[in-house]
Amino acid sequence: CLTGSHMISCLPLSSVWSEVAQTPIKLFDPVGSGGEQLGYGGPCLSGNGLVLAVTSWGDDELGSNSGSVTVWERANTSVSFSDVVPVKLLDPLGSGGDRLGEGGAALTSDGLILAVASHQDDDLGSESGSVSVWERTNTSANFSNVVPVKLLDPDGRAGDRLGHGGPCLSANGLVLAAASWKDDNMGAESGSVSVWERESRSTSFGDVHPIKLVDPAGSNLDNLGMGGVALTASGLALAVASSKDDEFGNGRGSLLVWERPNATVSFSNVSSVKLFDPTGENGDNLGEGGVALSLDGLILATAVWSDGEQGSNSGSVLVWERENTSISFVNVTPIKLVDPDGANGDQLGLGGPTLSGSGFTLSAASWGDDEKGSNSGSVLVWDRVNASTSFAEVVPVKLVDPDGESTDKMGEGGTALSDDGRILTVATHQDDPMGGNSGSVSVWESICEGGYAPPLCVSSIV
Repeated sequence: CLTGSHMISCLPLSSVWSEVAQTPIKLFDPVGSGGEQLGYGGPCLSGNGLVLAVTSWGDDELGSNSGSVTVWERANTSVSFSDVVPVKLLDPLGSGGDRLGEGGAALTSDGLILAVASHQDDDLGSESGSVSVWERTNTSANFSNVVPVKLLDPDGRAGDRLGHGGPCLSANGLVLAAASWKDDNMGAESGSVSVWERESRSTSFGDVHPIKLVDPAGSNLDNLGMGGVALTASGLALAVASSKDDEFGNGRGSLLVWERPNATVSFSNVSSVKLFDPTGENGDNLGEGGVALSLDGLILATAVWSDGEQGSNSGSVLVWERENTSISFVNVTPIKLVDPDGANGDQLGLGGPTLSGSGFTLSAASWGDDEKGSNSGSVLVWDRVNASTSFAEVVPVKLVDPDGESTDKMGEGGTALSDDGRILTVATHQDDPMGGNSGSVSVWESICEGGYAPPLCVSSIV
């Protein structure tokens, strides 16, 4: 770093969100149109911050609501996503009503693999669902030149809705998981998770037979996996919510975690542990919007959007944190995070929380926040220096779209963070840049500290 430079990369991590005034850049599909709802399922960012993928389930290119994926890719972080021309991806076998990407997308840490689900695909019966995987060997290959592989649950059937909450990829690209929340294995709509695992990237996921995981105590209407699945970087731990599980109270919800010592042990040979909110109430629907795991598996987070601590349906985020993987999450008491400025109807965390790879930054959106007008939305960011500081000791920073308006619903589908926690993206699926409800994506990423001019960030802005 140059002497006197105010580059973001020269600042300590703890300063990025708490001390830097930042204005986001706004992205949209340049060929988008009204009703496409870009980002409804939330944005997805590769761990290195170089690839951004956002879905539009309402895109009609292959038929009404067939869906599409828009991908922005850059060579390095000194290039703004706003200077990149995105590419649009479609399921070549897609058709009307597939709703490709309604639950969002998944990327590996290096951005070489992209997975998106069509939860209403009809290959194994009406709305059985499928997952499409675009995979390339290096960044010189454009995703638009890759033919995706389509994955199905071999045991799937009509109405399962595989991938409704979006698929999940381990950072190393060897494990892919997707849930079928309406699967009937343990009773009507009890839910299940399908896991594809391979030894190396030279093996296609299309050549792998998935295993199926269920809650051994599951029952009717548990909705396991409705909000998606989370994996650690190595793929050794998997977490998913049963948001309507009644084991601890009517509709109170629970989280299930499968954890194994190494990749030679199949998840099917591991007993899951079940977690719940110790201060929860009936009807909380714990984890309905999904769960998040840090790359090392030491932190697990989820949300209760209906929590009433700051007002009816103001919402909260629960965080389980442990010192090492030999400690089970069952033996950890979660901390609860709320928006200090929260109010009725904010629904903090409806789209699920997000953790940076390091586990030092946590973000969650309140789509019902009225800061820029009724239901305009906001994002809360908790940022800490190291793991010895609890998120409970951190005052969150609130971010809003400077151009936000009523009913934008920013962040309803969740947020995305780079591994280092320095890049944050959130979608506003009811924004109108290309027509009513066409959608947009905001990216908070500054080269310079507020008040200083790029590219060297030495001179102050007059």
